[in-house]
Amino acid sequence: MIYLLDTNVCIEAIRRPHGAISRRVRAMHESEVAISAATLGEMLIGPLRQKRPKDHDEGRRLAFFTDAIKTLDFDPACAAAFARLAAAAMDNGRPIGPVDLQIAATAIVHNLILVTHNRKHFAAVGGLEIQDWQGDTNP
Repeated sequence: MIYLLDTNVCIEAIRRPHGAISRRVRAMHESEVAISAATLGEMLIGPLRQKRPKDHDEGRRLAFFTDAIKTLDFDPACAAAFARLAAAAMDNGRPIGPVDLQIAATAIVHNLILVTHNRKHFAAVGGLEIQDWQGDTNP
């Protein structure tokens, strides 16, 4: 595996199935890309709160998307990395949300490049390689 997709990248791919992000993900081999269990959890919130019929279509696309991409567990190694990252962020006075820290920890433990459109949330995480497929002209 090479890439771990952040929640915002997954949502972009699901909402715009013919967009650049979706095409890029589809062009990859299944062994090249994954999501974290934390990302899956964030994405599952939307379908649970859907009230309009058009939203149910997004729920079906989410299920198709998550069936096609490997989900990495938040295991004890990820938990230990999460704790180290959280402590460092607090010590530096730049706390990061717990879900973002779980995603970052998963990327670090599995030595993956985190693909996100939210560089700011992850900028203070040491040892994390980041790409922004929405904002980079040459990722």
